[in-house]
Amino acid sequence: MTGPVGRPYLSMFGKLRESAEQQLWPGFRHEATTDWLQPFEDGMRSIGRPELGTLVLAVVRGLIMDIEATGDASRADQAFDDFLAALTAVTTRGNRVGLSEAAFDTQAT
Repeated sequence: MTGPVGRPYLSMFGKLRESAEQQLWPGFRHEATTDWLQPFEDGMRSIGRPELGTLVLAVVRGLIMDIEATGDASRADQAFDDFLAALTAVTTRGNRVGLSEAAFDTQAT
């Protein structure tokens, strides 16, 4: 998504998200949340943690906004990889360890 093929879609997302006055797509911010949330919850439900769908959505949306603002896709890609490592640690333990604790654990390995 951060490569040359996906880049126009990231740009479009930013323009639609910021179009409150232009109304390019009325209700986009709400739909961008509700449309994406269910698939993330379903994916996380497959490992018994559907409540983490909101967290995954927030990270993805935040990184999209970060790339739009800075153009630093490699930094955002690394952040996403780090997030996945922390999420893996949380979900494979089968407990309710916080992501910040899991991030520290993955850095030690």
